Amino acid sequence: MLERKLFVGGLNPVTDDYRLREFYSKFGVVTDAVVMKDIAGRSRGFGFVTYEDPQMAEVACNARPHEIDGKIVDAKKAVPKGDAHPIPDVPVRKIFIGGLRRSVKDSDLFSYFSEFGQIVEAVVMVDKETNQSRGFGFVTFVDTDSVDRVANETLHSICGFPVDVKKAVAKDDLNVRKKPFAARFGSDAGYHRDAERGQPVWERRIYLPLWSFS
Repeated sequence: MLERKLFVGGLNPVTDDYRLREFYSKFGVVTDAVVMKDIAGRSRGFGFVTYEDPQMAEVACNARPHEIDGKIVDAKKAVPKGDAHPIPDVPVRKIFIGGLRRSVKDSDLFSYFSEFGQIVEAVVMVDKETNQSRGFGFVTFVDTDSVDRVANETLHSICGFPVDVKKAVAKDDLNVRKKPFAARFGSDAGYHRDAERGQPVWERRIYLPLWSFS
């Protein structure tokens, strides 16, 4: 099923629901447009736009980059919640942090999340032209256990403000997850003769991957 919803990150703090809808209406019929806000009613730096038809979302993505209220925003297809969780055999060492205040620095992310485990990298994404925060960032840990510890906490606050934290999964891993089990690993089906009964039996074989270690 094609996705009708877009995630829009790096919003200007002055951008509201009306401006978000107004901008994205040029690409098609918008059924919903919302800027996510904190408990004080201030923009968290990202929002969502839902179109009437998936093709309209495709048109919007193909028209990037998008500039709203003087800022280049990060617009992409929103991953449905059911697909956002990685499968058990895909190790995840990175988390996404949204709704960051513009004053939050790399060091703030590092300081907060270091209590969950050893960090490889902590970065706040910035606008290439203005060098200002785009309202979200990423933290990469040494191991997957640290990510699980972060996920077990339901509320996270950085510099006194609540943020949105999720596991970050590579697009390639999401594509693999959408394939049927047999399609991922290979399979065949056919008749073979049962050794004990001497009768033809239908059998489907699924081949698991062989991992090599050097």
